[in-house]
Amino acid sequence: MDKLREKFEINEAAAELLIRESLYAPAVHCSYYSCFQLMKYTLKNALRISYKRQDREIKEANNKVGSHQYVINRISRELKNLVEKREVRDFRRKVSDLKERRIESDYRNIGIDTEKGERALRQAREIKRYLIEAFKL
Repeated sequence: MDKLREKFEINEAAAELLIRESLYAPAVHCSYYSCFQLMKYTLKNALRISYKRQDREIKEANNKVGSHQYVINRISRELKNLVEKREVRDFRRKVSDLKERRIESDYRNIGIDTEKGERALRQAREIKRYLIEAFKL
């Protein structure tokens, strides 16, 4: 099995476990990274962009955007060919919101409560559904 796909599944399961244990900040972190790993996996397996090529393109684009934003932008660009414009906007909004929650969770001096933890996992599952349906994973 592809290691990033495996990590995606592990992070999704970890987020569920962390929520059950009322550990919401790390649950948000795991929810976000499960999506990021699935997006990289999607680029490789649905779009035939090897991890090595992704790394090279990320390095080339890194002066303009970070590695995460590069992956998000690349997936969004490809989605435009597969789904309605409204769905692409919805996908981008969900990913951006989840990414912002992860930043809050990891770096900001704020509490992450039940609602934020559970919302992050819901969003991660919606993003997963978008990717699986659109790219036939």
